[in-house]
Order: sequence, then C-alpha cells, then structure tokens
Amino acid sequence: MSDLLGSSVVFQEGIPGNLILKQLDQEDRVRTASFFKSAGLKEQDYLCFDQNWYVDTLLGIKAWKDNPTEAMDEKKILEFCEEFLLNHNTCSLSTGYGKRVRATPIEYWYKNGFLYILSEGGEKFANILLSANVSVAVFNEFQGMNQLRGMQIKGTAEIIETGSEEYCDFLTMRKLKVENVMKLPSSLYLVKIAIKRIEFLWSGFREMGVDVKQFLTFSDPSK
Repeated sequence: MSDLLGSSVVFQEGIPGNLILKQLDQEDRVRTASFFKSAGLKEQDYLCFDQNWYVDTLLGIKAWKDNPTEAMDEKKILEFCEEFLLNHNTCSLSTGYGKRVRATPIEYWYKNGFLYILSEGGEKFANILLSANVSVAVFNEFQGMNQLRGMQIKGTAEIIETGSEEYCDFLTMRKLKVENVMKLPSSLYLVKIAIKRIEFLWSGFREMGVDVKQFLTFSDPSK
C-alpha cells in the first residue's frame, strides 16, 4: 500500500489481537488448525492484545488527524491565546495520580507562558507532588455551536516555596502585601504551571480562513 499510495499513507502498523479457540465457530476452527499446521505453530490460544499500546497508537493517529490543515502563524495564534487567557480568570485544573483524579474550579493569573494559582491546599497538591502533569480548561459559557470559544492546556505544575523570592514577587504583582498574606490564619500556597501546549477552539477562526481548532506549543515558557 505504501508503494502504491506513497506519502498519502500516514500510518502503517499491525495491531496484535487475541486468538481464543473456544470462541471460534467450527468452520474457523478447521481453518485455524490448518494454518497452525502449515505455519508449524502449536494449536493454542494466543493472547497478544496490549490495551496500553493500542490506546497509545490510536492517540497517535488522533494527534495526526487533529493537526489543522489551515494553521495560523504561531505569533498570531499566541496573541489570540494570550488575549483569551488575560481576559479570563477562572479555570478547571485537573490533576491526578494512579486511580486518584481531581478537577478543581479555581482562579488563575497568566503571565509569559505560565499560569499562577493561589490556594489554601487540598487534594490537588497531593497529586501535583506525585505527578507534575496537569490539564487546564478555560472556556466561555456555551451559547451555540457558532460561538464556541475555549481552550485545553497541557502543562507541568510545581509548588513554589512559601516566602521565597518568586512567591513574594507574585504577591507584589497581584498588589498583595507580603506581610499581610503571611499573617493569614490559613497559609496560601502558590502553584506555578508551565504551559506546554494549548488547544484553542474558537468559531471565529473560521472567518479568518483557518481551522476552528488551532494548536500552540511552548518549547520553553521561561524564554
């Protein structure tokens, strides 16, 4: 197929499955027995299906399919992403580790490729300590398919040391007095999320002649 279709072939792989003899009908049992004999294989069940590999493979295909055919210039899409993030202040922060998952509606602040979140604590901190990978959703209220506007963000989170220079700089940026915050009965902890990738869905992109879903990758938000 690759020789015939050339660069049109974007995926070529065999997906292993399971062969369970008792689930075959009589006709297939006869054919399978003939195949085993001709191939010199033992006639037995073969359990080759790997669900993790299967899911990862299909997600790889999905990532290819999701790439916009009409992509916007990176500098321009960055402007739209930052405008959206700066004009919103509430997100859904998703964290997880093992079987434990948590989605937290919470206020955020955006600056130069980073999201900052102040919080008194909670289960999300336990997850972040064990797995830095997080997902953030910021979106408008649904008002119809022609007015969609929202983004999904992949990033890595870290907990900034309370009282550190970076912690104090953030409070100053938010026009909060450090001494007053440090005297609160409940400590406020700072989570810093480095944005790795943004998936921005906006109906307005269609009017600009590009796909309604655009992607932006941050190679190094600190630069």
